[in-house]
Amino acid sequence: MARDARVRRTRSGPRFDELCERLESVGERQAPYDTRIGGGGAFPHPDAARVLFAGVSGSFEGLSRGARNALSTSGAAVDGQRFHPHLTLARLGRPANVTKWVRLLDAYSGPTWSVSELALVESHLGEGPSKRPRHEVRATFPLAQPHLRCGSDGRGEG
Repeated sequence: MARDARVRRTRSGPRFDELCERLESVGERQAPYDTRIGGGGAFPHPDAARVLFAGVSGSFEGLSRGARNALSTSGAAVDGQRFHPHLTLARLGRPANVTKWVRLLDAYSGPTWSVSELALVESHLGEGPSKRPRHEVRATFPLAQPHLRCGSDGRGEG
């Protein structure tokens, strides 16, 4: 699902360029991998949720750690909270009990797809429809492509 194989820079500036270089390096060190949507949860917890989400499986630790390091060394504030790969399904205006929805989501396991890029997304709070956030993809960084060994049969096996 690669959006673009090149790094797209829409704004110049030493910190943004530095961040792009660092994120490009993160992508070069991470091979593509498979993921799927499955399970669910709520932030901060199902009894008094502000956010309902579907879980996302797969090994996001390397990308998360690399992206956070790239952000902090480029001058961006990083919250330091544990990373939870997820797909936000609903933002609630006030805390609500969503336990039944979480149980329903726990029974779901979606189709598999390949993670092949890292995207730098800028959030513009209050600039979207109904004063919601608007999100802008600022740049994309392809993940490393596996290298075939000499004499390979095309499947990456010698």
